[in-house]
Amino acid sequence: MRFELHPFLELPFLFVTGQARSGTTVLTRAVGSHPDVFSNMMESNYIGELVWTVRRTVEMEVRNTQLAVSPETLKQQFANALFHVLFPLELWDSSAPPKAVSTFSAMRVENADFLLEFLPHLHVVNIVRNGLEVVASRMAHEHIGKREFREHCVAWAAAMEMIDWGAKQDSFTLFRHEQFLDPQKTVETFDQLFAMFNLPASSQPAEFVSQGIINSTRTESDTDESAKDLRSRRDRWRTWTQSQRATFEEVCAAAMHSLGYEMPW
Repeated sequence: MRFELHPFLELPFLFVTGQARSGTTVLTRAVGSHPDVFSNMMESNYIGELVWTVRRTVEMEVRNTQLAVSPETLKQQFANALFHVLFPLELWDSSAPPKAVSTFSAMRVENADFLLEFLPHLHVVNIVRNGLEVVASRMAHEHIGKREFREHCVAWAAAMEMIDWGAKQDSFTLFRHEQFLDPQKTVETFDQLFAMFNLPASSQPAEFVSQGIINSTRTESDTDESAKDLRSRRDRWRTWTQSQRATFEEVCAAAMHSLGYEMPW
């Protein structure tokens, strides 16, 4: 089967990424709520496996010799096929074409570098959240909460790799989860992001955020209301043992300092 060239391939591609429990879902859906953005509104983590395979083929000389086309052609065809998989045309229900596309996926630096080689309109939109809140939220999560405390700390600290990479890129925007606590700041942040791609300002993304944070976690002490309230979740670290606090400080102190977050103990 031969794919026709995807008509949205040259549009700005807002690629949302970030550590789990940092607000990636709400950011993905808020960006996708802009009337001129075509988002599949879902997590597309298979991108990482696909990119790894293509990158390995392109970068290994022995794999190059097994190609019936040039590595450049492979990358071009992969980009086109990826768009057809991520953004099926039948999902766009407007007669006018979108002005940008968007999805969400966990992203490693080496894959981001490779994607930029053949998706020149890619723009990484990374969200970061205070490590104390992320680790506490991961611990309360139904599935990932079963992992060891140190593993949660290591996962959050590893987010600095993408943030450090982004600081050297023109095609990178860093969102702060705490911006969502301030309605005016939320509006300004989205307006600035969309203005970069000549998209008109829209109230819908900020309104989506104001309706409540989705994918909330809860502890035994939470009520229905407190589980939905970001402010009530700031102090969950207070239930941590001294050993857990020491582990968090050991693993996360450098990243916390770099991002301007304080150790509260």
